[in-house]
Formats: sequence, structure tokens, C-alpha cells
Amino acid sequence: ATAVVTYTPQAGDPDPITNTVTASGTGADSGVEASDEASCETDILNPAIDVEKDCTALAHVGDTVTYTITVTNIGDEDLDNVTVTDTVLGDLSASFEDSLAVGASESHQFDYVVLESDPDPLLNEVTAAGSGVTSLVVVDDLADCATDLIHPAIDIVKTVSEDIVPVGTTVTYTYVVTNTGDTTLFDVSVDDDILGHIGDIAVLEPGESATLTRDFVVGDVPVTNVGTATGEDILGRSVSSDDDATVTPIAGEGPPPENPPTPFTGSDAGRLGIISMVLFGIGVTVVATTRRRRPERGAA
Repeated sequence: ATAVVTYTPQAGDPDPITNTVTASGTGADSGVEASDEASCETDILNPAIDVEKDCTALAHVGDTVTYTITVTNIGDEDLDNVTVTDTVLGDLSASFEDSLAVGASESHQFDYVVLESDPDPLLNEVTAAGSGVTSLVVVDDLADCATDLIHPAIDIVKTVSEDIVPVGTTVTYTYVVTNTGDTTLFDVSVDDDILGHIGDIAVLEPGESATLTRDFVVGDVPVTNVGTATGEDILGRSVSSDDDATVTPIAGEGPPPENPPTPFTGSDAGRLGIISMVLFGIGVTVVATTRRRRPERGAA
């Protein structure tokens, strides 16, 4: 007599599963009991696959992000029909072997150029799948990584305390520098095309502003000079901004000199009289001198 019995392995079952069967009976005439025992083992297959993914942590739009994808057979059964698909990079199966032996691992790198339309952060998921060679059980695994997209930006606003002043006036230029991006800026330099280097800002956080000033003595011609702020983000990308201000001199007295001359205390009429007398005396002297030097008429 033959009987067929099925059993589905359960979590926690030993591997292999040892199954022992005992058959017994009693002789119809002799009444003697007879028995026999038989055992068999079933090796439980545990196909499994693992995928890991590494990617660049920070990037700008236009940068190249490198993804490293590693697929490993962590089960106890060889796998075939291995596939690898990625939400950003697409189907990568052609880059991997079709079969993966127990304990074997395969790794590849893939480059991707960040687009303006990509979300921030740029989230990327990869799925690896395969089927057991003997069990035909399909297994899969998923991994993801995210790249934070940074957008460095800077702005400078330059103003002057007075834009129309007498010649010789000292005016003050003000430079307000603001981090208008979403990442920290370092080593911000503020420079002026006429006044030279204005100053440095070591660190400028997103949304933070810093103010620098410089004095300037106005000459006799209009002056338009440009202030420029330049800084770098954590990846070394440089950003800059510039702004200008104009100062126009006008005719008129400037600031009083340090040692002004002693003012004349007499009236204008008296002063003009003295000048006339001096000029008259000079004229008489010149005429007299000319007559003495003139030769007599008819002299040989």
C-alpha cells in the first residue's frame, strides 16, 4: 500500500528537515506484532538576494552623480534570471550577469547628470531580482539613496551716503552681502574696482547678511565704481554678484580746511582804494622812466 503526504516547511523548521515514518501491524494468524521504520531528509532551499546602492551626497544641477550598485546572492541556492532596474537609470540588467552563484557578488558604477527638472532631493531606488535554480522561487530586494541638490547664490547691494556733494567731501560706501542660496557660503570676498579689497566674510549661512563700509574722498569728476562679492559653497562652486553706485561732484565750497586763512576785517571800498593807489604809483614810475630814456630830437 502506498500513501502520498504533503508538508509545507514552516519558519523555524530545522534545515534539513528529517522525516521518520514507522509502519506496524499484527499477524492475522500468529498474532505477532511486526514494525519497521524509515527516514529521509529534505534540504530546505533558502534563495535570497541583496542589493546595495551608494551615491553622491551633494550635487548641483549639471553635476555628474555616481551610483555604485552591488548585487549579492545571500541565499543557499544559485540564482538565475537576475535583473536590476533603477528608477533613475532605467533597466541595468545588461550590465550584470544573468546567473549569480551562492555567495557571489557583482558591483558596477553608473554616472548620471543632474537635470534642472530633477526633484530635490534626488531619490533613486534600485531593485534586484532572481529565481532559484532548483526551487524556482523568485526573490528580490530594494535599496535607495538620495542626493541633496544645492543651489548656491549671493547678492550684493552697494549704496553711498550722498550721491551729489561738493568737491573734497568724504562719502561712505556701504556693501550689504546676502546669501540668497540654500547652502552655506565660505570665504566671501568683497572687492571694489576703484577702492580695491573691502573685506572678507568667513562664513555666510543661507539667508544671512553681512555689511561692510569704506570711506571715499570725492574728486572733481563723477565716479561710478562697482562692488563685487564672491564666495564658494561646500563643493567649491564659486558664485558672485556685483552692484554699483555713482557720486557726482558739484562746484562749491567743500569741507573747511584744517588751517583757514585769517579773514580780512576791512571794508571792500577801503581795499579797492589801496589797490588803486598802488596801481597809480606804478604807472607814474613807468612813465617817468620812459621819458628819461627817450633820446633828444635831432641828436647825431
